[in-house]
Amino acid sequence: MTITELAILPLKPPHTVHNPRVEELFQMVHKRQSDWSSYPVLYFADEAGTTIYLLSGWENVAAHQELMKSDGNQEMLGLFQEYIDLEKMKLRHLDIPFEKDGRLVEAEFLGYASQTEGGEVEAGEGHTWKAEGRDLEEEAGSGTHHIAAYTQAPVDGTGHSVKLHKRVYHHARNFGSALDKDIPST
Repeated sequence: MTITELAILPLKPPHTVHNPRVEELFQMVHKRQSDWSSYPVLYFADEAGTTIYLLSGWENVAAHQELMKSDGNQEMLGLFQEYIDLEKMKLRHLDIPFEKDGRLVEAEFLGYASQTEGGEVEAGEGHTWKAEGRDLEEEAGSGTHHIAAYTQAPVDGTGHSVKLHKRVYHHARNFGSALDKDIPST
């Protein structure tokens, strides 16, 4: 079974998703990671544009750990130090199967919630896909992670307890296209 990577990446002020250099760096991540894993890399952002939610697939946790140890990944982390608060970054390997051409890949909006105690998490109306899973590397009690995909923003109202995030960096939709290229560091 494949797994879903969820990385929550808070940007350092004053940077936002609209910063051209931040976008260039995430384009580089998209190229390198999708080449390594053969899975698309998806980006969503909070309303303020100050936190990026990266989702991608892997065959297993060990495959992602191999990339994380690579020289190329260590180089990228160095490039991101100015832009991402690496101490506040959260990385999850969820026991949710990732489909390369599934409804999550088509999503314009991501609903996400983390739940550590009982109760219901509702995706509400309008989602095209939803799943929940646990982090394969966290200790028991770390909670359940809920993800929902939407092709358009749902109307706020009762039944929504997931926080919505809008798709950013649509170049990532062109998985394997000529738009993908390495960006030299400046």
